Amino acid sequence: MRMRMGMRISAPRAIGRPPRVRALGAHVGGVVRPLLELSRRTACSNASPPMAAALSLPAWDAFYKAWRSSAMFSVESLRPELRMQPHPEEDARRELLQRTLSEFGLRGNPARWYTLRADQMREQFCLRQEDLRALEAVSMLKPDPRANGASIRIYPSTMAMSRALEVWGSREAVELERKRRRETKSRRRARVGAGGGRSFMILRPTERSAAVGHRAVTTALLANATITMAKLAAFLATGSGTVLAETLHSLGDTTNQGLVAFGVWRSSRLADADHPYGYVAEQYVWSLVSAVGLMFVGCGVSVSHGVLALMQPEPLGDTASLWGAIGVIGLAGALEAVSFRVALEEVTREANKTGSTLFDYIKHGSDPVNVGVLLEDGVAVLGAGVATGCLALCVLTGSPVYDALGSIAIGISLGGVSLALISKNRRLLLGRSMSLSRVAALRRLLEDEPSVRQVHDIKTVTVGPGISRFKAEVHFDSTQLALAYLDEGSNQEQLVESYKRAAEADDYSFEVQRLFLATCSLQGMLIAGEIDRLEAIMIHRFPEIKYVDIEPF
Repeated sequence: MRMRMGMRISAPRAIGRPPRVRALGAHVGGVVRPLLELSRRTACSNASPPMAAALSLPAWDAFYKAWRSSAMFSVESLRPELRMQPHPEEDARRELLQRTLSEFGLRGNPARWYTLRADQMREQFCLRQEDLRALEAVSMLKPDPRANGASIRIYPSTMAMSRALEVWGSREAVELERKRRRETKSRRRARVGAGGGRSFMILRPTERSAAVGHRAVTTALLANATITMAKLAAFLATGSGTVLAETLHSLGDTTNQGLVAFGVWRSSRLADADHPYGYVAEQYVWSLVSAVGLMFVGCGVSVSHGVLALMQPEPLGDTASLWGAIGVIGLAGALEAVSFRVALEEVTREANKTGSTLFDYIKHGSDPVNVGVLLEDGVAVLGAGVATGCLALCVLTGSPVYDALGSIAIGISLGGVSLALISKNRRLLLGRSMSLSRVAALRRLLEDEPSVRQVHDIKTVTVGPGISRFKAEVHFDSTQLALAYLDEGSNQEQLVESYKRAAEADDYSFEVQRLFLATCSLQGMLIAGEIDRLEAIMIHRFPEIKYVDIEPF
């Protein structure tokens, strides 16, 4: 049997009311309205700017109806004297909620009132979209912090449980259906993995269409692989230590870019229970491994080879081979310059997203991939110029000393870049805060809101490339939130009428207490809605912030 979830508030009865109750009902409007106007004039006299559109809660009548249809069961269990008068609709509602309690008995207060999103109801109670339409009368809208200007519908938890009993018949049936759906989902994932789809999935990010650094690292990987083969051929022809240093440099770059590309793919996996913030920090791990490899392979081998060449000079190849090596090095420098330009474009684009200068983003940014490719390609272009000049001096003077000096210079430059990248990735792995200027801007954004009195204990941390987490304790101005709600639509008039009906009711004392409890519940939802609104503003103005935790102070 399908029963109506909402409760109809009956018209006030006029028979049998004592005179003092009639007098209270006659004067309640004249008392409440002047108080509201006085509060509004007092708040406006503080010269604070008008509040932006805040919470999209329903009108007071709709909210009070939803509250009475679900939260009153909890109230009645704690305060039996507030039990509403016998009514067929109320009795049916109470019977259904009592059955819900026995089926889904919760810890503590078994009928505690909280709200659920539609996706949570589908996952927890296996309800379809058409099953939720019966609950629209007791649902509410709240702003979606992930979509600026959009709203999401929320439902009272007790109504969701009651609806699940109507659809599935028992809690055991709900749990069996939930288990069946999980097993079906697991089998589908297993078929994808066993059917040859795993290799295809490795080639594409599972969460973002293009992970941060994907374009730059792919370009650098292809360029360095081509350059390594050309330099290796030049070294075999000349035996030059400088060419060997450049060959090892390019081989190290190719290996390092392969490690970084692997980290980019690993970082794009979806978040799970073990890693609720995802795997974006994988980029820091593999970028650190890449930087360490560059230090030992590129810097160590190049410098040691140059020192040995100085201590035991050996003649280089013939002049034609040396000029051929110079040509190969020049071509390699041109390809490195192309890769450097791509990396520079990516770093500039990411810096513009965060409002930082190019230098500040390289030094303080949270992107290890684009910055690493930029620095490595930059030193590669510099090394190609050094190698070309040293080989030219060797041809002109016939001395191999310049070749050894060039190998040492290239190795030292690689060591400097690797140390800078190791230091940067170490700081990022430790969880570095956002820059002081960004934190100060976030504080000003919150403190400029009329609904905020004070902001305490701001903490930020870099979770991954271009991804930060923000946490703060906020002291809200409840008066401002209440006035903003009263200014929406006809909430003020509806609230006044509710108090008038309560004063005119036979059990006016208990009805006023119910109104007070509902108002307190509304205040909590106003604060929750304001938190959602502030989250949406912060995410919109600071794109790098993906996780916001605002705690009422």
